[in-house]
Amino acid sequence: MPVDSNRLFALAAGWLFLAAPILAQSRECPVAGMKTHWIADYCMSKLETDDEIAAGSCINAELTKAFKNECTATVHYKKALCRLAISRKQARNDVDRCVADRTFMGPTVRNGGVDCCGTEGLASATRGFGSLPAQDASKGPRPAPEMARVAGRRDVLDDQKTGFDSDKTGALPAGWIAGVTGRGTPKWAVEADSTAPTPPNVLKQSGSGTFPWCVMKGASLADGFVEVRFKPIAGGQDQAGGVVWRWKDGDNYYVARANALEDNVSLYYTEKGSRKTIKYVDAPVPRNVWHRLRVEFQGRRITVSLDGKRYIEVDDGHIEGAGAVGVWTKADSVTAFDDFSYGALK
Repeated sequence: MPVDSNRLFALAAGWLFLAAPILAQSRECPVAGMKTHWIADYCMSKLETDDEIAAGSCINAELTKAFKNECTATVHYKKALCRLAISRKQARNDVDRCVADRTFMGPTVRNGGVDCCGTEGLASATRGFGSLPAQDASKGPRPAPEMARVAGRRDVLDDQKTGFDSDKTGALPAGWIAGVTGRGTPKWAVEADSTAPTPPNVLKQSGSGTFPWCVMKGASLADGFVEVRFKPIAGGQDQAGGVVWRWKDGDNYYVARANALEDNVSLYYTEKGSRKTIKYVDAPVPRNVWHRLRVEFQGRRITVSLDGKRYIEVDDGHIEGAGAVGVWTKADSVTAFDDFSYGALK
């Protein structure tokens, strides 16, 4: 069939006419990056935190604001970030020059949604945005995660994560077992929760016991990290949420927990069914709010962080070798868990 050159020309011209505004906007926009990533960097810098949970209210509020287009929004938030840096004497006193500087950006924008620098990423970025190393282009762009997870996570190897969303409600997650250190009748089950960081499901403990636990039996980790998001909901005796690691059985493991009744973070080891305190530190743990608890352990070194802030860093060797990982509560704590992850540190 002969090619109709006039028709092809008309189609090509039509496509160029429709695409021209998009292409022109892409060429002309002085600020690279996604609006959501600029919002994340702006909010976390404004609140002087590297934790997206702590900046969640600010992020959600900014996401409701309407802009003419993506470019207008990114320019707006880069200007706002420039003003913050200037007010802290971290950039020259010239907003226009700051906006024109293509090296000035936060770690979320620079790395396509992933904080390259761990818990100190935003701190170093606000000291000098252009000083962070550029991403290796040969490795391709990193995927941009959901807005709730735009920054704050360290790079890990063999990272495993579950949000319990594929598990059947009313039962334990697949591959998990539950029990109690001491006595009691804990009740662990997957439930729907519209407030979950990654809906629809969470793992919830609503019974009671001395120290209820729920672990991923197939996991085995000697050194690495374990992390979870948890929400203390209720409890007359306690309102605690924790993680366990190097779990040998229900009577031998490490546990770190945060408590909404006591407003503190603590680290213990449990040996032969007896829990022993290693360290307590005061920390704000508001009830009915989602928090992020993370523990890193390498040999004898243990660090415990809550909502992006490190509270405990100690050496202890009571529980050695590989063991399972999981979550933990105390007494009559009603606690929800989501986004459980673990792996080896890079």
